Amino acid sequence: MTSSEGSPAAEPASVRMLPPMVLGDSRILSALSLIERDYTARPTLEAVADAAGLSLFHFHRRFAETMGETVGSYIRRTRLDWAAAVVLRTGAPLLDTALRSGYASQEAFTRAFARQFGVTPGGMRAAALAAMPFCRQLDRDRAELVRPHRQEELPLVGMRFHGSYDQVPVFWRQFARRLQDLGCALDQVAAVGVLQDDPGITARGLVRYDCCIVDRGFPAHLVQAPLWRRRLYGPDFARIGIAGPYEMVADAVLSVCVAWLPAQGKRFGDSPAYEIYATPPWAKADWCSLDFLIPIT
Repeated sequence: MTSSEGSPAAEPASVRMLPPMVLGDSRILSALSLIERDYTARPTLEAVADAAGLSLFHFHRRFAETMGETVGSYIRRTRLDWAAAVVLRTGAPLLDTALRSGYASQEAFTRAFARQFGVTPGGMRAAALAAMPFCRQLDRDRAELVRPHRQEELPLVGMRFHGSYDQVPVFWRQFARRLQDLGCALDQVAAVGVLQDDPGITARGLVRYDCCIVDRGFPAHLVQAPLWRRRLYGPDFARIGIAGPYEMVADAVLSVCVAWLPAQGKRFGDSPAYEIYATPPWAKADWCSLDFLIPIT
C-alpha cells in the first residue's frame, strides 16, 4: 500500500485507546517528523516506515500499539482536524481547504469530513456563523494589538505530549524536570511551545503539544527519546503578545481569526502555531508571558 489514506487490508484493526501523555518511542517520533512536516504533502506509508527504520508490517503494528490508532487513521484525523480549524475559524474557500489538506477534490474532502465530524464543512461553517454572527468589539480591540511578524527558522529540542490544552502547564513542569535531570540550566534556555491542534476541535486527550527549548548547542548525545529535534518553521505569522492567565491564549487566538485575518485579507498557514515565552513557562502554573504566533499566508 502506497497511499497515506490507508487501507484496511494493509493495516491492523483500529485500536481504541488514547496515545501516551509523553511519547517516548524514538521510532514513532521519527515517523511523525516526516508525517507532520507538511500537511499538503502525502508521503507514502513505505517512506514513513522507512523513516522509522521498520518494515511496513512491523511499523503498522508498532504505531497502532503506541498511538492507539492506525497510522492511516492518524493521518486522516489530524489533517481533517486542521481543515476543520480553517473551516471554523476562517472564511477560506472550501475547495482551497480541501486541496491544502491533501484531497484531490472538494467532494472527496466533504465525504471524509462528514465521516469524522458528522457534518459537512459547509454545515460546520454555517453553524459557527449562526452561533457568532458578528465580530465582537472585544475582538476588534484585541486585533489592534496584532502585528505581522517575520520569524526565522529555529532549531528546537523538545518532548511531544498528548492531552488537553488545560494540561499545558503540567507538560512544561514535566519537561523542565527532564531537562534538569540531564543537567540543563533552566535559567539559560529559551522556551517555545508548539501547538499542533485547535483545542476547540481536537478531542480531549488527543491534542498534540510540544514543549521545546531553542537548540543552542544542546549536546547531541542527550537528544534521545522522549526528547527529539524539531524546527520552528517560518516565515510569516500574526503575532499577539499575551501576559496573564494561560486561558487568555484561546480568546486571543479567536480574536485574531475573526477580526484580524479578514481585515488583512490573510488566511491560515500550514505550519503549527507557536508560543515564544518571555518568562519560563514552568515557573508559574496560572500565569504566562509570551508571544503567540499564528501562521499566515
